[in-house]
Amino acid sequence: MSNPTPQRTDYPHFQPITTRWHDNDAYGHVNNVTYYSFFDTAVNTYLIQVGGLDIHDAKWWDSWSVRPAITLPRSLFRI
Repeated sequence: MSNPTPQRTDYPHFQPITTRWHDNDAYGHVNNVTYYSFFDTAVNTYLIQVGGLDIHDAKWWDSWSVRPAITLPRSLFRI
């Protein structure tokens, strides 16, 4: 049994992304690591536009436990 090739209509959301100069290598190909950035941009844009994520409302930040910065030299682990 063969799987049919997915069509554009099979995907409910599209996010246009413009590449920047440093996204491409000397041959004009998009660098592999850049694809993760594209995925991250698409997900966050979707969450902001459709999912109701309010990046200007930082109430969620208050629930995080922020620890003081580490000054070096200091051991991060106890042995």
